[in-house]
Amino acid sequence: IEMQARARELSQGADDPEVKKTALLDSGDVYFNKREYERAVGFYEDFINKYPDDPRADRAHYQAGLALYRQEFFTEAIKKWSVILARYRNSSLAPEANFQVARTYFGLGQYQQAYGSFRRVTEMYAGTPLAKESLLMMGQCHYNAGDIPRAIDQYKAFMEKYPDDEKTGEVQE
Repeated sequence: IEMQARARELSQGADDPEVKKTALLDSGDVYFNKREYERAVGFYEDFINKYPDDPRADRAHYQAGLALYRQEFFTEAIKKWSVILARYRNSSLAPEANFQVARTYFGLGQYQQAYGSFRRVTEMYAGTPLAKESLLMMGQCHYNAGDIPRAIDQYKAFMEKYPDDEKTGEVQE
């Protein structure tokens, strides 16, 4: 942290704007990895506000969402990840951001919103491991909401699509 702080300090005097940007984003990562999430969010927010058009802004939003989530600021985390879905649709982080939104809604017991987000993952990112997990979680949303017939239908759809999956036995049960 001391070295990163010194590097950030030196970067502010540098003529190269890329050095300043990288130092700011890296500082957020250092504090995130140190589990000082509030400070990490501050650096990510600073990066987002100063450099909203930087190609790494999606990453700053994603990491800020994770840091907020770990502080149990779930609504704020969802907002950060939703920015990626709205503004950076082609980002490599968009599937993961959508899945994080879905998992957070699920954890909050908001199964309708979770279902919709999981469904978007299956539609927009078909063929990915996240889509497979989302298909299974859609059934779990129905199950937890008490709609057993729809849960069974969803679980059947999972087993038809992934008959050799390691979770098939558990899903069958």
